[in-house]
Formats: sequence, structure tokens, C-alpha cells
Amino acid sequence: MNSDSNDNAELHMIGTVPEGRGKGIGKSMTEYLLLEAKANNAKSCVLHASAMGARIYTKLGFQAYGELETYRILRMESDQS
Repeated sequence: MNSDSNDNAELHMIGTVPEGRGKGIGKSMTEYLLLEAKANNAKSCVLHASAMGARIYTKLGFQAYGELETYRILRMESDQS
């Protein structure tokens, strides 16, 4: 968990291994982090996550706010100058 200069907590990509899904682990981790944010006087909390956990996050009170784009390099060049 990070926090910015405006006392907003930021959670990034909370997840479990495939074998751990559907057992409440992700929910428990997120709830714990929300308690930590509250204990640290966060004014709000922003979660950066995939759509896979959307059901859990909305049950915890999060609302969809926007989307992040993901970029990758398929082939690294040895000299990028």
C-alpha cells in the first residue's frame, strides 16, 4: 500500500495464485489493507486491479473509476539509441 501527498491510499494488483482463488483470500487481504489505510488516516483509497476481482471489490465498496492501459515490448533491441 502506498499513500500520496493528499493522504489517499493506493492498492496495486492484489491477487492470489490460481489454487487460492475462490477461498476468500483476496477479500481478506483487501479488507486488511483497507483497515491499514483507515488506521493511517487515509481520506480515500484507490485500487489498481484487473477485472477478475471486480465482484469482490464492488462488494467492499469500490466503484469503477477508469481503466489503465497496459503496454509491453515484444522484442528488446540490444541498442535502443
